Amino acid sequence: MKEYKLLINGEWTDSSTNETFENINQATLEKLATFQVASEADVNRAVEPARNAFKEWSETPPLVMTREKADIGHDRFEAALKKAVS
Repeated sequence: MKEYKLLINGEWTDSSTNETFENINQATLEKLATFQVASEADVNRAVEPARNAFKEWSETPPLVMTREKADIGHDRFEAALKKAVS
């Protein structure tokens, strides 16, 4: 079963409490994935980097922003395509 961590400041990290919960398909009761539970401390660790990133991103000219979004989308598409054919 896949386990998802918290994304804080661009890095996947464990919760400070190591507490998790399972996502269950209610129709079949199949366990789909496990997720880390974010504590208040985890949220606080994430807020400052998010504010800084937003400030920088909001000052980015629209054309540069659009180009960067397109590059991210293209990279994700290529990764998904490689995974699908392998």
